[in-house]
Amino acid sequence: LCVLAPVVSAQLLDDIEVRTERGVAEMRLQFSAPVRYIKHFPADQGELLKIYLQVLQLDPSEERAAHEYKHAQTVSPVPPFRVIYTTARNCFAVPDLRKPKSQNRRRYRADLFLLIEHSTTNLSFCIMWLRVLFLSLALGIASFARAETPPAAADALPRFAVTLFSSFDPIPDERVPADLPNAYRAQATVFGKNVYYLRVGFYPGVAEASEARKTFAARYPGAFVSEISGDEYSAARRGREAAVTRAAALRATPSPGMALVILFRGEREPVSATVPVSINGKRVGQLDLQGFVIQSVAPGTVMLNTGDQIRTSLAIEVAANQSYFIWVEAVPGSQPVRTEMRLVSEAAGRRALRQGAAEELLATTPAAAAPAASREEIYSITLASDPARTPPPAGPLPKTLADKQLYALASEQNGKTANTLNLGFFPSLSAATEARRLLLPEYPKASIRAVTPSEREASAASLIKAPERIAVAPAAAAGAAAGAAAGATDIAAAAAPSSGPPSTVSPERPLPAPVVAVAGTPAVEAEATSLLDRARDALTRGDNIVAIQLLDQILRLPPNRQSQEAQELIGVAHERLGEKTRAKREYELYLKLYATGPGPDRVRQRLANLDAPAETPDLKTASRRNRDITTAYGSWSQYYYNGATKTDTTTQVGPIQNQSSFTATDQNSLISSIDLNGRMRRGDYDNRVVLRDTYSLNFLKNGDDTNRLYSAYYELRNSAYEYGARLGRQPGNAGGVLSRFDGLSAGYNFLPKWRANIVAGTPADYNPINSDRVFWGTSLNIGTFAEHWNGSVYYIHQTIDGITDREAVGAELRYFDPKRSLMALTDYDLYFATLNIFMLQGTWQFTDATNANLLLDHRMAPPLQISNALIGETDTSIKSQLQTKSEEQLKQQAEDRTPKSDLAMVGLTHNFTKKWQLGGDVKLYKISATPASGALPANPGTGNVLIYTVQGIGTGVMTGRDISVLSFSYLDSKSYTGKSVSFSNRLLIKGNWTTDLGLRYYVQEEELRDMTIWGPTLRVSYRWGERTTLEAEYGLEKTNITSATDTQDLTRNYFSLGYRLDF
Repeated sequence: LCVLAPVVSAQLLDDIEVRTERGVAEMRLQFSAPVRYIKHFPADQGELLKIYLQVLQLDPSEERAAHEYKHAQTVSPVPPFRVIYTTARNCFAVPDLRKPKSQNRRRYRADLFLLIEHSTTNLSFCIMWLRVLFLSLALGIASFARAETPPAAADALPRFAVTLFSSFDPIPDERVPADLPNAYRAQATVFGKNVYYLRVGFYPGVAEASEARKTFAARYPGAFVSEISGDEYSAARRGREAAVTRAAALRATPSPGMALVILFRGEREPVSATVPVSINGKRVGQLDLQGFVIQSVAPGTVMLNTGDQIRTSLAIEVAANQSYFIWVEAVPGSQPVRTEMRLVSEAAGRRALRQGAAEELLATTPAAAAPAASREEIYSITLASDPARTPPPAGPLPKTLADKQLYALASEQNGKTANTLNLGFFPSLSAATEARRLLLPEYPKASIRAVTPSEREASAASLIKAPERIAVAPAAAAGAAAGAAAGATDIAAAAAPSSGPPSTVSPERPLPAPVVAVAGTPAVEAEATSLLDRARDALTRGDNIVAIQLLDQILRLPPNRQSQEAQELIGVAHERLGEKTRAKREYELYLKLYATGPGPDRVRQRLANLDAPAETPDLKTASRRNRDITTAYGSWSQYYYNGATKTDTTTQVGPIQNQSSFTATDQNSLISSIDLNGRMRRGDYDNRVVLRDTYSLNFLKNGDDTNRLYSAYYELRNSAYEYGARLGRQPGNAGGVLSRFDGLSAGYNFLPKWRANIVAGTPADYNPINSDRVFWGTSLNIGTFAEHWNGSVYYIHQTIDGITDREAVGAELRYFDPKRSLMALTDYDLYFATLNIFMLQGTWQFTDATNANLLLDHRMAPPLQISNALIGETDTSIKSQLQTKSEEQLKQQAEDRTPKSDLAMVGLTHNFTKKWQLGGDVKLYKISATPASGALPANPGTGNVLIYTVQGIGTGVMTGRDISVLSFSYLDSKSYTGKSVSFSNRLLIKGNWTTDLGLRYYVQEEELRDMTIWGPTLRVSYRWGERTTLEAEYGLEKTNITSATDTQDLTRNYFSLGYRLDF
């Protein structure tokens, strides 16, 4: 074990990609070197996520930066966040086998961790799963609370819920709290996996849902607001998930000395009514369909009140240790809603809850006055309202609604009379929603409501005749067709509203045919254009759910020039989701609205593809305006580093003691880094240009300035044909490519779960050899299959100066489920007939709080290739070496200079609370000996090295936005033993300040000498605005080395100052 001073240079974080699907965000991190996942904390949720990794392969000419930052480019509803990479100070010493023994110095393989943090302080995220890949890390994040308030649903039905938590396993009844009566379960398929949600609802808008979330925050800190679909809303209302709340009510028992009151709703109309409930003058909740209010009360008289504008009261006498069931129902046809309450027997109440049938309860309760109502779903659309008279129709009905009837309805709201014009009736919420969309241009305040059978029967007495359609004269239609061709609604003629009573409307002149799109107001056009651009972006990145939401908002606006394209694209989005019925409906509606032109021809072809017996892939998306969407982002940073070491040496020669002291500056440099990303998206094409470069200006005497071009490539992706290619300098570490390279990589999804890839190029090492290397390879990505399995296979061939350098085949196999994960990797070199790499890694979650992990790793270090024969050679040309040696001799020399590394690790972690985790692991590793080879002497192996580590991690201990780590380690090897204690704390302080504090103490005992190292570090950063970060760091490191003849005291002071601009 040892302690490292901060060093600077090579970037490890290469790229962050964020994509969303069905409200879930997945972040993929790509590294410039292979990494091994160790563990992460916290296990479920928090504002800070800490992931422990290990870099498996380092270019010997590079030293990794001590700290790295990268901001994720996110899209709504994912809030901004950044990834911070930092190197831990505790690490293991490994001999550098690339140097002769006389030049050998200890080379350090450092542990490191990533911090992922939000830039918005009031948001938290839930970690759903962590996929461990050998060459990259894929992190699944369940769902983010929205950073911006989304628009409320346009219809009158509540469309928001609070998601308390989510799981990969079905949620059992025991996890449903009895005191949350409006809870229900939902299920979705996300990234190929079934995800289960426990939600509480419903709420009319995001503001109300956000307020409700606050009441659950202490108990469910990861709760977030969800905008739910109409299907989920209808399913929950019909009681498909009502068993959740029924089970909660059935499990509820009175507290000792108290009585339990359970109020519940049945299934009678109006089902849309939400009934407030008060007990003894205190509001305790609200009742929706299939909802419950459960309250403990003291024995005696209890006064129950239900309703809001019209209240119903019921007084009951309750006794200790007893349960009382109160049936509550809204009275059909009453406006505002009036309720009834009935006290029923406990046996009858529990029987009704078990059966989920309130009607049966009413049928068996003598006090029930109203007969059981029909359970048929009936919906109506309220088109307009007026306090004085029934509003007249605004024009003819769309053709698809010709079979519906207009009728008048008078009611009282808040003591005032309301006269409404209504259109009915619809058998489902989805049918009413589709009809409302057609009616919105003429009735912008139209809303949907559930109605009773009695209202449908009574409507026959108040029918209103709809205005008649008038055919459009050919000349008029032709003239209208000269206008802009975006979407109008299916209304062939319209007239100004009449001031008289409702009657047939006779327009004075024909109006444009439906193919015409009259431009909306400037405000409408601006909003529609913005929404359409965002929808295209969502379709390009494959986020069809978000696209549908954005396109639906366009279609809810008054007619505008974007309506036609939006109508086509919403069908495309549904088709890509596999929702063929909905896609067909949208395409058919498009053809009714727009009859001629290239757009309808294209949609007819799409419709024909949907109706074809065989499933035809969607190879071409709808046309888009010829306008590029271009974005640019990145960062620029400069950091100054300075370090100086003072060495005091005391030498004992007999009775004589000699002392010497000197101070030297060992670090004095300015590091400038630039990271540029440019993207241009047009239709299905996503173009990207990336440049990452670092320049080190070395102020030390005889120091060399260096420039490192890490990435410079162009990338093209096509979302329709699902192919992609990247050309230029790019990170490797995939498909058998071992390092960064200059060349081409490309891939094509020829089937939904099968992707073929090719790669070719030349390695781009910063420790170049005087030889030419070229490689090519191919790979196949497979899965996910059976919901849990995926993997890949590859072949790679590399030459050096015309002879084989490396020829290998390899495979990866990954398994993942909510409780277990397993990843196996193998790389076999055909040229050397040697197993280059075998790794097996698994995790197993025993309980929600305890998990174990296992790692077995065998590899050649570095990977075996004939260029390893150049290790320790001054002549680094294989072509030159072949003049004096045969290829077989070089092959044997490469094997002699490549040691084997073996590692086994087993660990266990346990989360005692939401804030504290305790973990421990045992590692056993060894590096084999290497024989003398040429000018290189033999190197002894390490033998078995045992490392025992115990670590405690706390998150949110001091302020709710901090992570603290206390670690103890013990190392035992044949040459020395080591003990270390370290403490680190990262604290996010309100006001954009961040501090990182570290304390380290290490003792190493060898046969001939002892060594002690200790020291603190402090780093402070300040975020100035949204784009600038200022940072300063100071560290002190004290080292004492004692042997029989001398003592050395080393004191190293180092500091850094810098800034980073994000744009």
